[in-house]
Amino acid sequence: MTELLAKPKPNSVQAERAIISSWFLDPDKVGEAADAGITIDSFYDPDHKLVADCIIKAYQDGREVDELSIAECLRQQEVEDALQLVNSIS
Repeated sequence: MTELLAKPKPNSVQAERAIISSWFLDPDKVGEAADAGITIDSFYDPDHKLVADCIIKAYQDGREVDELSIAECLRQQEVEDALQLVNSIS
């Protein structure tokens, strides 16, 4: 039983990028994703998790969901090369 718990969760970096990209194109997709049960814990890649967290918080607060504002959110968390990270995902 513990062997099953030790296995990594199924993941797809491409699917995670597609979700995040769709949020930049249409921020209302963030709400739809939340309704479908997608949270930051749904993301496997640590960088994707950071970006998703900033996007979800911005959406919930009614702020802009664009590359520059999300990069600023990441900079406030002291993420190096924040804009480059956002651009590599979006």
